[in-house]
Amino acid sequence: MQLDEYRKMYALEENFWWYRGMLCITRQILGRHFQPRQDIRILDAGCGTGKMVLELANYALRPPVGFDFSAEAVKFLKLRGVSNVLQASTTEIPFRPGSFDLVTSFDVLCQLSGEGDRQALREFHRVLKPAGKIYLRLPAYQWMYANHDRCSLTFRRYRRSDLVARVENAGFRILKASYANFFLFPALAFKRLVLERFGILSNSSDLRPVPAGLNAFLEIPLRAESRLLSQPAFRFPCGLSLVCLAEKR
Repeated sequence: MQLDEYRKMYALEENFWWYRGMLCITRQILGRHFQPRQDIRILDAGCGTGKMVLELANYALRPPVGFDFSAEAVKFLKLRGVSNVLQASTTEIPFRPGSFDLVTSFDVLCQLSGEGDRQALREFHRVLKPAGKIYLRLPAYQWMYANHDRCSLTFRRYRRSDLVARVENAGFRILKASYANFFLFPALAFKRLVLERFGILSNSSDLRPVPAGLNAFLEIPLRAESRLLSQPAFRFPCGLSLVCLAEKR
């Protein structure tokens, strides 16, 4: 990820509509399997500027562990006050087999070239305890690849079927796999496929401040989605993102 994207993430991660809405979805899905303050170990793989490390602390008695490949990200983690972090790669995780109960990864596997995402999934499987779980969030649909992906150095976007196949081949059983950001999907597709390609919008990433009223309005659809996704069998047929919860076989 470009350094400027880390700066934007650090500045916006607390209050930006997309982060807040996707956090609601994460809480609803994880909340069905993890209660607050359990005696579990959590790893956030590719933790960026650290907001999710702080959020995941609500589920465990011990502080979660976070790591990121970027030295710049580690600097922002320290600025946020996250101390239990290190610099490492998702394809070579420096922990022993069976070390964690939950591994999370938010929009990271998409940034790994070649077979990197498959290797990372095998590493997640290795460091998990028996019946341990992974929670993934990733961008959806390669045809939605646009300026934001270039700025964040994203190599690929996923279809649900492709992600499920990768996760299952790594030794996991799918508990939940759904598209997300469904209600805003038509508007976001128009923005990326039409407005950006005709130069009507700038060629920057999607991470930029919006007026407070609009920010609050855009969060509402994602909050509604979080309630629907809390139902075990429910999944959206399409969306800008994918979320996946799976258990180690």
